[in-house]
Amino acid sequence: MEHFFDPSESRNACESVSNGVVSLIPKDQPVRRTALRPLRVALVGNFAPRKCGIATFTTDLHDQLREFHPEVTIDVYALQDRQDPVEHRDPVYEVERDDASAYALAARRMNQDGVDAIWLQHEFGIFGGECGEDVLELTRRVAAPLVVTMHTVLADPNEKQEAIMRALIGRASRLMVMCHAARELLISRYQADA
Repeated sequence: MEHFFDPSESRNACESVSNGVVSLIPKDQPVRRTALRPLRVALVGNFAPRKCGIATFTTDLHDQLREFHPEVTIDVYALQDRQDPVEHRDPVYEVERDDASAYALAARRMNQDGVDAIWLQHEFGIFGGECGEDVLELTRRVAAPLVVTMHTVLADPNEKQEAIMRALIGRASRLMVMCHAARELLISRYQADA
């Protein structure tokens, strides 16, 4: 089973639909409609109005999902920073980045809410703890499938960074990266499934 979704390969592996949107359902698989309720997805990462690339990415992802898939319920779990607080524009569940117990509480809420998938935006610098290790307090506790977008894949990580990467890779149902080189690095350096 393929473990990665490489956006550069999406047009070959997936069916195109109207307005330039690409379906994530492979052409050779029928669409299964077994859900009795709308799909519910939890997005985790920085979120607008925070000024950073991950916040922009997560906010754009949220907005595009709402526009092209209004039937999907989207729960935003935005990181909050006591040292640099922001007031979020949309209703979000805030996770205090430097409080390890806040990640465990967020996981509990996701499980109680019955989310169908968690889509985590990973960058070492946005999560609390040494090298952002507090994010593992969330990923170890969630019941739903975990999709991880790895915004940085380190070729020469320190011991802690490597342990975090391996824990995320081991827990993730799907990994997403921004380029082919990052995909190859995950396979060769971290032995992620191709």
